[in-house]
Amino acid sequence: MKTTTHDMHPKLTKLLVNVTIQRSLGPVKLVLPLDVTVEELTAAVLRQYVKEMRLPILSSVDPSAFDLHYSRFSLESLNREEKLMNLGSRNFFLCLNSSAAADSRSVCSKDVGRKGGSLWLKFLA
Repeated sequence: MKTTTHDMHPKLTKLLVNVTIQRSLGPVKLVLPLDVTVEELTAAVLRQYVKEMRLPILSSVDPSAFDLHYSRFSLESLNREEKLMNLGSRNFFLCLNSSAAADSRSVCSKDVGRKGGSLWLKFLA
């Protein structure tokens, strides 16, 4: 009986995920199983954020009030039913939804469209 090198390596069962929450310093780091959905990941990140007593204090900890994105520059949020193993990334950005927006784009998409250069000039002045 011949053993292949493929059989000798352990199978990946969990993944270290980094999620940065809008306006927060540094990412929340979690180790999660690969079969977790985006919605479950969002809920776990929010629980960990509150547990660590991070600032700023969030206006809501309801996972349905947040959208998960690949980055702060990604306008399209991830499908809530998508599995972590299918996303192809370990780094994400979480931001609050805008329930008042008719087109259901998240609040962070407005931040991307905003011209931030003038803020830096004010800061430096």
